[in-house]
Amino acid sequence: FLDGIDTFLLDCDGVLWHAYDMLPGTRETLRLLRRLGKRVFFVTNNSTKSRKQYAETFQKLNITDVSPEDIICSSFAAASYLHSMNFSKKAYVVGEEGIIQELVEHEISFVDGRQHNDERCTASIFSGMPVDPDIGAVVVGYDSGFNYYKLAYAALHLTQVPNCALVATNLDSADLVDGRLLP
Repeated sequence: FLDGIDTFLLDCDGVLWHAYDMLPGTRETLRLLRRLGKRVFFVTNNSTKSRKQYAETFQKLNITDVSPEDIICSSFAAASYLHSMNFSKKAYVVGEEGIIQELVEHEISFVDGRQHNDERCTASIFSGMPVDPDIGAVVVGYDSGFNYYKLAYAALHLTQVPNCALVATNLDSADLVDGRLLP
């Protein structure tokens, strides 16, 4: 069965590990695939971490032969997409550190939406909200500090800056956490 397969793409969260506990058989399976000379890539639609942070997670889980180049996460995909488009403006980030690190790695300027974590948005605040004409994309991923101000600021740029792109790191409407849906 494995003879005809050269490359494996394996999801991380919930497939190889849950929280920070390896799922049974993970280490053995990875060792077998490596011993058979198979190429293994790790994929995830979790944008909260960069490839470097995921490589560190593998190290903490005592899987030492994984490099950032072996990992394809949605934060990397978003930054790579902008880079491939020769993006030269700033991106407004509604998301976590993973997106920020990947934008830095790709030398893409950004406005870190986490600076707005404690902001409120009323009609009067919105009407005075400045439009930054240098923002050419809004990059959205999971954001533990998400609020109405960020939504309004992102929407303002998407509607008021010509050709401002919306780059979503995944299409999930929710994540299953301990049997509950987290939007």
